[in-house]
Amino acid sequence: MAENVEEYTCRPVYDIDTIDRWHSNCITLLGDAAHAMQKPYWSRGQ
Repeated sequence: MAENVEEYTCRPVYDIDTIDRWHSNCITLLGDAAHAMQKPYWSRGQ
């Protein structure tokens, strides 16, 4: 599959501070909007 990719883009991974509350008045962050993407190596059990 990788051989068939004509163009790809590398993106940096950033660490961001977590927030204590995911809501404010009538707004609530849910799902992927509530957290940053996990670091790539976390899924490998390291």
